[in-house]
Amino acid sequence: MTAPIEMLSPREKEAFSSDTAIMTIKEVIKDTKLGESTIYELMRAQKFPENFILVGRKTVWLRSEIQTWIRWRIETGKGNDRWAPPEEMPQ
Repeated sequence: MTAPIEMLSPREKEAFSSDTAIMTIKEVIKDTKLGESTIYELMRAQKFPENFILVGRKTVWLRSEIQTWIRWRIETGKGNDRWAPPEEMPQ
């Protein structure tokens, strides 16, 4: 489990937010809320960032690519026919 960003040292914060920060499958699942088989299915269809071998059989993803994919899905999921919060929320 990853510690909240506020609890990390400056060096850890830089590594966490850097373009070279990596994620394991468990972290990708946690951040995307997708199942492992769905992630691999999307990868096969070239609709999800590719993983790579870090060492031996350990595969990882770049955090920046996963975050970009999540932002892309949020934006493409917002269509004109989708629910939107009202301008003013009742009190």
